[in-house]
Amino acid sequence: MQRILSRTTLAAWLILSGPNALAHDFQVLCSSDWPVWEISRGMQKQGLLHGFLFHYRPYNTCVRSFKQGSTDATFMTLYDFIYSQVKHRSAVVVAATDHSVGGDKFYVRNDISTPQALKGQTLLLQSNSISLWLAHLYLQRHGMSLDDVTIAEAKGEDVGMEFMKFPNLYAGAVGWNPNFQMIKPKHGRLVASSADFPGEIFDVLVVQRKSLQEHRQLYQNLIDDWFTAINDESVIYSTAEAIKVDVNQFRLWLVEAEIYRTKAASLDKFPEMREAASRIRDFFSQAPPAGLQRGATRENFGQEDLDTDLLFDDSLLRD
Repeated sequence: MQRILSRTTLAAWLILSGPNALAHDFQVLCSSDWPVWEISRGMQKQGLLHGFLFHYRPYNTCVRSFKQGSTDATFMTLYDFIYSQVKHRSAVVVAATDHSVGGDKFYVRNDISTPQALKGQTLLLQSNSISLWLAHLYLQRHGMSLDDVTIAEAKGEDVGMEFMKFPNLYAGAVGWNPNFQMIKPKHGRLVASSADFPGEIFDVLVVQRKSLQEHRQLYQNLIDDWFTAINDESVIYSTAEAIKVDVNQFRLWLVEAEIYRTKAASLDKFPEMREAASRIRDFFSQAPPAGLQRGATRENFGQEDLDTDLLFDDSLLRD
């Protein structure tokens, strides 16, 4: 795929890559701030992303660029992948990296004494992300739905700060680590996390079908290197250094995900992911929630003909 780079970007790329850079067809890999996916930054520092033009961007940017086709591969939640394919259907899941066991969180103001007290209130979250799914699961468990609340929008990386700064505007906030680390007990309390909903929040590596078809060996190498890196202490240290946090703090964030450390462990999760994908598809087959104002997210609802089984390709894990 031909891409037009700015002169500044192209010059930097040529300097870093050497005189033969233009002889290669670099594929674009995008990664963002979920702690497990941060490992890709440690891999970059150690030169383990051969053949990729690596972008580190806000999560929503990675998702959007992947939907638009300007990114060849990225990490995202299974939930976000399913909704991204409602209309495009141009990509597949090639590996599961982990599932969330606490890293996705639901906070409420301290004066919200029961789940039912959220009815008629406003929740702050990034609606075109896994946070809407977690909010749905929590409300459903307590006899409510997204129709019972109003959704206020914020970027995932800003949710925690916004919730803390404007306590009178929002009854609750939903997001993921490390974006909630600034919330103290005086600001609100944790009422649920992904640990309360096992098997619902999978994190995956996804690839455009065309790119996978044309560069299969490149992605085979990426997956092999990923499962080596996730077990390599030097990569863990390189990652912590890249994101400028103490390595012990980084390890604490990683504990809130059940990480798949081998290709076999990732492969074993494909049946569960297919079941989860069906539940997510059924969620999007409904009318959009009344409290959801954002147009782009609302447009993903009301879709019924998505065959989610076609969105998985486990062959790289089997090779």
